[in-house]
Amino acid sequence: MDIKKLVFDLVGCKFTGSVEEIATTDLIVKFDGQSAVIGSNSIPAKARGYMLLAKAVAEGKTLDITQKPAFKTIGVMLDVSRGGVMKVSSVKKYIDYMVAHGMNMLMLYTEDVYEVDGYPYFGYQRGRYTLKELQEIDNYAFDLGVEVIPCIQTFGHMEQFLRYPSSSDVKDSASVLLAGEEKTYDLIRACIATCRKAFRSNRLHIGCDETRGLGLGEYLNRHGYQDRFTIFNSHIQRVTEICKEYNY
Repeated sequence: MDIKKLVFDLVGCKFTGSVEEIATTDLIVKFDGQSAVIGSNSIPAKARGYMLLAKAVAEGKTLDITQKPAFKTIGVMLDVSRGGVMKVSSVKKYIDYMVAHGMNMLMLYTEDVYEVDGYPYFGYQRGRYTLKELQEIDNYAFDLGVEVIPCIQTFGHMEQFLRYPSSSDVKDSASVLLAGEEKTYDLIRACIATCRKAFRSNRLHIGCDETRGLGLGEYLNRHGYQDRFTIFNSHIQRVTEICKEYNY
């Protein structure tokens, strides 16, 4: 991919001078008003170099800077579960801007907005991504040096899926999955299997926040009152075991 064209097109910069690209540990950008040198060790670093060059060109300034990264991984969590799922083309454009700022990681936060085999109401009428679309996002990001980390939910935040009668077997409360139920872990395994097919990353965010009402719904009916920390800890152990099955 032509990184210079990508960045200059993003910001509307026109530059006809020569640019020499070299391999360096730190990010180096030199510009004398006519020609430039960009030193980098990754695609996002190179893209950031071109962004800084574009800024200097636009302002009519020379440039001679060196930047040393403070982190090996830097990026954002992009929430696509609130009110509308971003189109694949929009996610790609977002990645373009990330790369132009030197970022190399995108956490794609999806609650139920992706297809899961065997669960037709998972993300039903919510604009869910197909497996092919997720793979398209991952492939595009990979070509730009960006790791896409799937960011899903495996306990709370499941109200959209749990509102359907067909989900009653895995429902504790309005938004929380039923811990200790094998059908719940079948669902989670299917979700994680989808992530494994869609993304290269060996990192997975399993999001178990906001488990309001944990152990006080169907779980209470089946098992009686149990300490919620014990329920939570046992559930996390089961989810972790599934993650290991899929090399997460």
